[in-house]
Amino acid sequence: MKKALLLQPTCNTHGEKPSLRTIALVTSDGKDVYVSMSAGGERPASKVVPNPKDSLAVLIAPPGTSKVYKFKVTAAGELIFTTLSGGGEKKLDAARAGVRAAVSGSETAWYAELVIPVSALGIKGGVEGKKWRVNIIRENVKDPAEVSFWSGTPGDYLKSQGCGDVVFSR
Repeated sequence: MKKALLLQPTCNTHGEKPSLRTIALVTSDGKDVYVSMSAGGERPASKVVPNPKDSLAVLIAPPGTSKVYKFKVTAAGELIFTTLSGGGEKKLDAARAGVRAAVSGSETAWYAELVIPVSALGIKGGVEGKKWRVNIIRENVKDPAEVSFWSGTPGDYLKSQGCGDVVFSR
């Protein structure tokens, strides 16, 4: 069984602790990167009714490249795959890249799962033992409106330097 890294957003765009619970698990089998995210309410047992535009995203900056890839899944199940550079986003074809996403929900949270082929990240060869830059981002459109993230500051969480280090191992 592969080990997964547990990530929880620690800051929002106001520089404060997030008011909403978000948890992400990230792992890789060398061929794919797997991300499972949970978006809960303000308290563990609070009811969650997501806005269809609410989203969970993972940013990945693979080793040996200057590119930052963003994989965003909305509560309505829309998958948006982009690269970030120079302050802009370029949309890519998730289906052609083999990226898959699924969304589900319960009364206390909604969930998004991603399977990202390593080849979609421009990587040839293994992922183990190399330092990757990763960030988890939750955007809640309203009630309460909040953007929270695992690593970085309000000014750099969407950039490679704002991402945290992740090393995949066996």
